[in-house]
Amino acid sequence: MPSLRAIFDRHQCDRGKRHSYERVYEPLFAPIRRKPLRILEIGIYQGAGIGAWLEYFPRAVVHGIDTFQRIGPEHIPILEDDGVFWWRQDSTAGIPVGMSGSYDLIFDDGAHDALSQRKTLEHYRPLCRGMYFIEDVWPGKPGYVELLAALPEGAIHHDRRGHPDSYI
Repeated sequence: MPSLRAIFDRHQCDRGKRHSYERVYEPLFAPIRRKPLRILEIGIYQGAGIGAWLEYFPRAVVHGIDTFQRIGPEHIPILEDDGVFWWRQDSTAGIPVGMSGSYDLIFDDGAHDALSQRKTLEHYRPLCRGMYFIEDVWPGKPGYVELLAALPEGAIHHDRRGHPDSYI
């Protein structure tokens, strides 16, 4: 069975080579890898993250949200997979019409600024019945202190690269 890092790299997902998030994620995810999960990916871009989650979690259904300002959904083949549902939505504007239920894993890989990450957290945290991850957090940038203040008690922060590109 391939490692999460190998899967990230195969899908050209920057969570691996650029961020090394697998060092945090794999120990958390190994025990639930074969469970039927509902995953929410905020920020689809080219779909690499969705492809990686579908491979790593073979029984998962992945939902995604993106504004599609950089790449249109018609240019992202993974969005046609039967296990993928997506919405065109700015995550800071609220939950899309038609989205319902809760999620085992939520990944905020959308706008990489603390103000947007805080607004997204406020909207989507109530939908999380498991783990919520905010990626690409930039300490010292506007809104960073407010983002940290909005985190639930016991939230864990990791800086995985030794410079200000963190994971919460």
